[in-house]
Amino acid sequence: MSSFRMQLLYLILKIPAILIAFTAQGYAKALVADKLGDKTPRFQGRLTLNPAAHIDLIGFIMILIAGFGWTKPLNTNPSAYKRGYKDAIKVSIAAPLANLFVGFIGIILLVFTSKFLSSILPETIFFILFYMLKFITSINISLFVFNLLPLPGLAGFEIFRDIWPKTFYKVSDKIYQYQFLILILIIFAGGTILSIPVNLIYNFFYTIAKLIFGMFITTMIIQASNYSISPILSLYVRQIMNNSPSVTFFSGIVAAVPGISTLIAAPRFGALGDKIGTEKIMIFGFILAIILYIPMAFVTNVWELMGLRFLLGISNACMLPAVQAIIAKNTPVQVTGRIFSWNQSFQAVGNFTGPMIGSIVSSVFGYSGVFISTSVLVLINLMLVLSETKTLSKARA
Repeated sequence: MSSFRMQLLYLILKIPAILIAFTAQGYAKALVADKLGDKTPRFQGRLTLNPAAHIDLIGFIMILIAGFGWTKPLNTNPSAYKRGYKDAIKVSIAAPLANLFVGFIGIILLVFTSKFLSSILPETIFFILFYMLKFITSINISLFVFNLLPLPGLAGFEIFRDIWPKTFYKVSDKIYQYQFLILILIIFAGGTILSIPVNLIYNFFYTIAKLIFGMFITTMIIQASNYSISPILSLYVRQIMNNSPSVTFFSGIVAAVPGISTLIAAPRFGALGDKIGTEKIMIFGFILAIILYIPMAFVTNVWELMGLRFLLGISNACMLPAVQAIIAKNTPVQVTGRIFSWNQSFQAVGNFTGPMIGSIVSSVFGYSGVFISTSVLVLINLMLVLSETKTLSKARA
């Protein structure tokens, strides 16, 4: 495809991203104002998800050309707010925060598309979907940064007025006087400056999204590892007990023992994780699980298996709670419920893939092979976690 056609395609793919960004911005501000007692946006027809109600034609063209733009001005009545300037600040900040929220959702979907759909979708469809999500993310983050500038018509100007009114009224006349000149400077030189915070936010969000999906995969592998033993555990106990009449009783104890140690250890490791870092607790859990699964393949009596399973419960107390804590710490409050529901879905995938893996491995390599393969599975998970947490540490730094 020629360079001109590629640029034209990019412009076309930007259009839905811009419509989403402008709609999110305008609707969020109108909704917050309406909730806080100002019905002006409702009467203006702005309390809608219809993009036509929020688009400013010049602002739309500007974002296509220069990478930043603005929506149709939204008139509000601050006197209608119950808490005065405090409510006014909430209304002003709603628009850029909406863009930031949509940008975060966009980058999560972008990472999901890259990781799981690149080999499934036809190349053309994947290309279109990938770049559409990329533009949704980048344009929303750009609008978030641009809207925080203290210029007339932008959220930053209103926030400046509401937080520092005395300073605002001293300099506002100068800002109004030179606003056109400032806008020209932003068009020709501001893009480079604004790209610095935009790229920082984009890269940080991308790292967080990769971490979250890494934690989803981690959850799935943890569950698959735990459940891969389930189909053969009773049979394994029967084998090492030589078909003793008490097999059923001891099988139940062997199955239950990890739960007892997890119950005892989980609160203590949770408190320790708050002190030394959740990632360290999780890594310790993985290493302990790898060490424990291998000797399980070579036990000679049920007591050895029972003791190793008890210690395995301690590793379980380190892993899943730590994964959930990491997800909670790195997820915006507005999407926590959605993220945890996705994590639960990956956990369910692990629940049904684990027994399938265990059954297949045991049929080929015997019962001992299941424990060794599970150890390898946990080792792969550990390498994934080390990679993701290392990337996150660099991003935080």
